[in-house]
Amino acid sequence: MRPKLEDEKMYVLKFTLTDTNEDLAVELKKQLSNDCDINIVKSVGLLGSTEIIVAIVAAAPGIITTIASVIKNYLERNSNKSLTIIIGSEEHTYKGYSMNEIKEIEELFNSMGYQLKMGILNASDYGVPQNRRRAVIIGKRGGAAPGLPKPRNITVTIWDAISDLAYLSSGEGEEEQEYRGKPRSEYQKKLRGGSGTLRNHVATRHSRLALERLAMIPPNAGKEVLPEEHLTRSIYSGTWTRMRKDEISVTITTRFDTPSSGKFTHPFLDRAITVREAARIQSFPDSFRFVGSKGSQMKQVGNAVPPLLAGAIAEVVMNDLKEGVDSEQ
Repeated sequence: MRPKLEDEKMYVLKFTLTDTNEDLAVELKKQLSNDCDINIVKSVGLLGSTEIIVAIVAAAPGIITTIASVIKNYLERNSNKSLTIIIGSEEHTYKGYSMNEIKEIEELFNSMGYQLKMGILNASDYGVPQNRRRAVIIGKRGGAAPGLPKPRNITVTIWDAISDLAYLSSGEGEEEQEYRGKPRSEYQKKLRGGSGTLRNHVATRHSRLALERLAMIPPNAGKEVLPEEHLTRSIYSGTWTRMRKDEISVTITTRFDTPSSGKFTHPFLDRAITVREAARIQSFPDSFRFVGSKGSQMKQVGNAVPPLLAGAIAEVVMNDLKEGVDSEQ
């Protein structure tokens, strides 16, 4: 991928395709590899079918037009194939430039016969204990696209999510361990499911200086209570600030193991949250095991779409597909 220029916008698009369109994913990679960073991953979707995730990160200003052209040519050559695409994009800024390409996307997909429904969804509106806003676009070819899922009006707090997990000190924990207590909320019961083992609950081993700072910060407080000699320079808001147990979390990132990287310090304990605590806040079930290095596990959690939000989107798509099948019978 070519180097980024300082005044370039960064485009982040994720396409979800069915396994019948794998050749389209391959064609996208062939056509775009010189202009962007493109990654193709196969996974099992919520409905049991194989999904193909096409993630594209690009600085080229015409990348959306190029993508649309590739898809249009593909459909023209494969008129017998159906194609459902769900596009999710994160709102990014790069050197002060805001990414806002919704209008261009709508015009391009309308020209190919797609109707779109789009909007900004906040994961907290779907039972996720986290303020995580994402642009979501659902497109349907040859008919009206289903509307975005309606808010569930369920509020889940940080403490509803993690209060049953073992109270670990810095450096404690094992990749696999037994639960030490019973679930304390309906959310915890739901995420435990049938899991008999607690995984990925290992606390970061903080430095002596970090532990000294954390010990000075009481519940519901942050860096404002630290003496001047302990204040550090950081680009992150919420640095050296404890999570408030009766609130929803800020957006979980890929650096939640570092108190200086945001509001990721445990409400009471002198440490940052663990991978499992972050996964709970993302709404992953305890049966979902994160593998690889600690850095890899944090990326898997921090970059994910919360499963409860993904499930709400999948539900409206599935209901629309069922209605289409019923109307044909």
